[in-house]
Amino acid sequence: MAHIFELAASLSPVNNYVDGVKTSGQSAFPATEVFQGFNRPSRIEGDVHDLEVTGEIPADIDGTFFRIQPDHRFPPLYESDIHFNGDGNVTAIRISGGRAHFKQRYVHTDRYDHETRHKKALFGKYRNPYTDNEAVKGVIRTAANTNIFFWRGMLLATKEDGPAYAMDPDTLDTIGRYDFEGQVLSPTMTAHPKFDPKTGEMVCYGYEVSRVPGAAYEKRSDRTGRRRRQRRVPGHCRLHHRRGRRQDGGVLVQGALLRHHPRLRHQRQLGGPAHDAAQVRPGAPQEGREPLGVGPQRGPVVRPRAAPGRKARGYPLVPVDKW
Repeated sequence: MAHIFELAASLSPVNNYVDGVKTSGQSAFPATEVFQGFNRPSRIEGDVHDLEVTGEIPADIDGTFFRIQPDHRFPPLYESDIHFNGDGNVTAIRISGGRAHFKQRYVHTDRYDHETRHKKALFGKYRNPYTDNEAVKGVIRTAANTNIFFWRGMLLATKEDGPAYAMDPDTLDTIGRYDFEGQVLSPTMTAHPKFDPKTGEMVCYGYEVSRVPGAAYEKRSDRTGRRRRQRRVPGHCRLHHRRGRRQDGGVLVQGALLRHHPRLRHQRQLGGPAHDAAQVRPGAPQEGREPLGVGPQRGPVVRPRAAPGRKARGYPLVPVDKW
């Protein structure tokens, strides 16, 4: 019987992470809450026709429900990795004739293609390129996992740290990176554009568009995809996550955090997500956010009223041809 116990010992799982860094070739995810329960990666691409249904689907419902989620394909390089660092995975539930059908596909980003070729995770900590494998230095890091929406017959999968990726809404095949037919040369695009209900225009923006810290752009495209207007928005911070839209103006919320590059580099030896390596911009309000006024035309800038204890700033917008 001794050989049975020896065999059992050899089959016992090996610790996949040592000091927070993946050291084994096992396909085992960290034993953290991020990868357990509801957040456990599905790692699935596939189709299921004629789903089981509880109850009855009304016969007049005819359409498709789309969702996108972060879904890690490979165990991460670092044990402290977070959910938002997962690959974009799109689900389509097609409902018609009282029946429902399931389809799920990953967004085939540059990141997806490189990791598929190497059969392992190559990108390190969330938004920290200094922790990436040398094989992907300079590769676009976005996982395109935050939002998906229709635009001119396509689905656009987006995340703030990179360009949009176009997908076929019927097959969910990835068409490729989308730059509005060469009209937008910025490396980033928001995951939260706004659509004008009257004109059909899409109002979007991106940040970190140049070597100037905090520089951003605001862009408007009409129903045909033609860029109607693009402007540079000066700023001092690195994070513009949302844009408020109203008929007579809009507001970009400007986070008061800057990347601290020495700390980002040092994170190769440290645990914790990338935002631990950020610092509050000197002179910024303690609340951490400043409203940034943005006017819809080339006239006066809308200056929003600040919340108590916060500072409101309005900036003139500088029209630009392209970034």
